[in-house]
Amino acid sequence: EDGDGRMDKATTWADHLDHVQGMLPMNGGLLITTRTSIMFLKDTDGDGMADEQRSLFTSNEPRHNQLQVSSPRWGLDNMVYLNNGLDGREIYPSESPSEATQFRGRDLRYNPRTNKLGVTTGRGQFGGSLDDWGRRFFTTNRNPIIHPVMPVEALDRNPAAGLSSGYEDIQAQAAPIYPIHISHTTSSAHLGTHTAACGLGVYRGDLMPDLLGNIFVCDPTGQLVTRNRLVPKGASFAAERVGDRRDFLASSDEWTRPVQIRNGPDGALYIVDMYRRFIDHAIFFPEDFAKTNYLRAGLDHGRIWRLLPKEKSSPGIKPLPQSSVDLVQLLESPNGWQRIHAQRLLVERNAREVVSKIEEVFEKSSSAQGRLHAFWTLFGLGAISNEQVASALEDSDPRVIENAIRLANPVTHAYRLSQLAAGAPSRVSFLAILALGSSQAETAVFVDASLKLLTNGGWADPWIRKAILSSAHPQSAEILVTVLKAQNKLLSDEFANFVREFTAETAARGDVRGLGEIVAQVTKERSRATDASIVEGLSQGLNRSSLSTRSIAALLKDPPTPLTHNMLSGIQYAIDSAAAKALNRDLPTQERLGAL
Repeated sequence: EDGDGRMDKATTWADHLDHVQGMLPMNGGLLITTRTSIMFLKDTDGDGMADEQRSLFTSNEPRHNQLQVSSPRWGLDNMVYLNNGLDGREIYPSESPSEATQFRGRDLRYNPRTNKLGVTTGRGQFGGSLDDWGRRFFTTNRNPIIHPVMPVEALDRNPAAGLSSGYEDIQAQAAPIYPIHISHTTSSAHLGTHTAACGLGVYRGDLMPDLLGNIFVCDPTGQLVTRNRLVPKGASFAAERVGDRRDFLASSDEWTRPVQIRNGPDGALYIVDMYRRFIDHAIFFPEDFAKTNYLRAGLDHGRIWRLLPKEKSSPGIKPLPQSSVDLVQLLESPNGWQRIHAQRLLVERNAREVVSKIEEVFEKSSSAQGRLHAFWTLFGLGAISNEQVASALEDSDPRVIENAIRLANPVTHAYRLSQLAAGAPSRVSFLAILALGSSQAETAVFVDASLKLLTNGGWADPWIRKAILSSAHPQSAEILVTVLKAQNKLLSDEFANFVREFTAETAARGDVRGLGEIVAQVTKERSRATDASIVEGLSQGLNRSSLSTRSIAALLKDPPTPLTHNMLSGIQYAIDSAAAKALNRDLPTQERLGAL
């Protein structure tokens, strides 16, 4: 109340709620996640209490309370992203149980303007965050940093590609942690590694430039917080730990339990410390121990740490301006918290009267983040144009281009998208090829861009390969054969994977003509290192195809038209040759294993 940046008093704004695990400011109130519902709370009469408490969506009962839907986060695209919780299976509008959404193995995406809920890529537990560029990250107990690389729409559009997961661990599950004291956990197998990774957050403030864009992960079992630097890695990223055998924050106080990292309005970094004697669930303790110890010790405790630069006092917390014109200015703020909530408020109030001001920021701002927030604010207000999308596709910052691709029409912007897709493997080329693989795009443009991207080394990136295979109009055989004809030798294990995956997709889709083109590359006269990969891909794809011949043995015995026994003779020869190599004790073990 006195402006010094320290909390002077607290009031109970809402009570008697069922295990609240997530909160997000929205529409003058809070969106919250509880054990079995997503709710909206608001103080409508100004008495300091949330008199409106309304359930928006109801979900299934989780096996344990910690496995519930959680971590709502406002995205640059004006959608709210929520973690599955690990045990999320079904969710429906609280007033319409018949309109259930199945989301087992998927996270959720909520549109506050339409009140519609859908699925998105990911399966997070507790802890989610987005960086300045709208890239999302989440965590599970053992997996400290996970990134959803591929949008769910692309994952689902070509079932023959067999794409089950669109996310990846960008930091190893067994990444080490360095507690000051012994880290007590009920699983000795987890010792020295993350066993309760949670509450991760990307620092987006302006007070500590050295930390900007870093990802921090809490581990309450180890009484610590790790710091990680994000490094581009083709279509995805790698999270590199910062610190030589030491963590960003570590405590010798065994009750210290950091569980949440958040950015503040003042540009500081906030760390929520649950402060409990025990952190494991009661069911994981020996029965005698649970009976003789109060496992909820610290229930009435808890603290929030605020990280500031040394020798500096807090700039204090000031309310966001009421004026929409002033909010537009904040879209360029160096503090990410200010930018995202200024954007949120402009979209919530449908502030179309300041569209021209927002367009000025989009066209003239020297800040890439400012241009990006203006871009998505225009979109949220229904005021974005094709010309503005085209302009963003030409932006000087590739991270702005990443976002523009999401709104680019694959027909209207086909030329620019094909330019972007044909470059060296990167997040931009990955997203561009995904856009060109949509059902509206022209097949010839997609194939040409795919070949250029693969020729530039895209075959070595698993996500680039998945993007091409996910196309609504896959041309896997044509693409594979063209690359094989230009490539005379096996370059690496990843090239072998490329050959196998594209063969498998062709077979799984039942593209018999395409298979004919591929198997023609395997002949008795010319043995190639890729022959084994073609045979393996053929086997895997046939196994999940709708063809009557669902194995290589069946294919060789009774090939479907237009395949013939003669066309498949190379496949039979490759199998026979592999058998001979596997039995040849004079060959190196690795070569025999490969043949096997």
